[in-house]
Amino acid sequence: MSSRIPKMDWIPKKTWKRQGSDYSSLIPWWLRLGLLLAALVGLASDVTSTPWTPANLWIIIQFILSYAAIGLCLISIQASLILCAVAMGTTFATHLPFFPMIAATVIMLVVCTLSRHHVMVIHWGLSLAWLILTTWLVELRGVGSTIAFWWGSISVLCGASLIGLALRYLVVRTVKMRRQLVAVRARQEEVRREERQHLARELHDVVAHHITVITMNVMAHRKSRDPDLLQDVLGIIDDSAREALSELRALLDVLRTAETKGPKNFAEQINTIPLISEQVNRHMESLKRLGFTVTSADTDPRVESLPFSLRNTCARLIQESVTNIAKHAQKGAACSITLAVKRTEVQVRITNSHPKITTRQRPGGYGLTSLHERVIAVKGSYSSELRGDQWVVEAHIPIHSSDPSHPTPHSPPR
Repeated sequence: MSSRIPKMDWIPKKTWKRQGSDYSSLIPWWLRLGLLLAALVGLASDVTSTPWTPANLWIIIQFILSYAAIGLCLISIQASLILCAVAMGTTFATHLPFFPMIAATVIMLVVCTLSRHHVMVIHWGLSLAWLILTTWLVELRGVGSTIAFWWGSISVLCGASLIGLALRYLVVRTVKMRRQLVAVRARQEEVRREERQHLARELHDVVAHHITVITMNVMAHRKSRDPDLLQDVLGIIDDSAREALSELRALLDVLRTAETKGPKNFAEQINTIPLISEQVNRHMESLKRLGFTVTSADTDPRVESLPFSLRNTCARLIQESVTNIAKHAQKGAACSITLAVKRTEVQVRITNSHPKITTRQRPGGYGLTSLHERVIAVKGSYSSELRGDQWVVEAHIPIHSSDPSHPTPHSPPR
């Protein structure tokens, strides 16, 4: 959170609009009801203790107006100001300034805490005008000294204003901190969601490919009686199982370790395959053993100098596409992999002929969704669709979007 202290005059504009009133923050219903009940109790006490005579009529009216202004100041500040002004006007008939002064002080505390600045100015102007008129034009009763009443009233109003402004600062800071807390919680939830997605993608990529290779090799050679061939198949299964186990251990190590392993990101910490060219060769050999025809496998050597995020995206893209070929393409289908590094982007294209249309038209699995999310994460474009008699997976990944400071592949070696 920012340690910057909010300005005193900062009031959220959305709060004004949302409430449709002149209060800067939501006021609890119990506080509004409590002040209203306190005003009603005070009014009942003073009215019942005052004899109901024609001479006291204006005094009773003054009681009612003053307490009503206090009770409504947390419900409607406009109504409260109007009632307070009328109560001040009754001073010219009663010559008693104390109850309007109490109402003005309470309202001053409220407006300085919760209302807009122009409401504070209006109430201060109203209060000063009333004090000047009553002090100089009205013979006040119960006041030992007019000058003492004047300065005492000004002191009380200033004190209420200072207390209100201090409470206003606390209200503003509380509102801002609450908004910051909501933003932090939303960001934490977003980070947790992203980490879950990263974990799901990496777990899928770790398990799905190796399990598919193992399954397809077992299914393709389960009826073979050739000991040498079966020995080779067992070696492939052993290698795939070991690679899957190694990556799973790396994944679990990341999840169990409380401290991060340096500046690497999540995917980089669990990646155990060093070069894309090695991965492509392994995938092509695996497809050949499963009976597929590899027509071409062109890998630009400059791909190894790209930032990790690009290399990881390309590697996972090729891996998942090979897995889908092994699972969905017809046996003997021609396959090709092309990975080209251009000046501003990396182009990846994987094709296989004679796809099983009925299988491809089923609802997409998590693999294609994962690939799409990976490519979008590095601001690239991705498509996987049937073109004629070929299933084509194609991605265009901009180089500059992942690491602007990284030199382009065309930069001469130093």
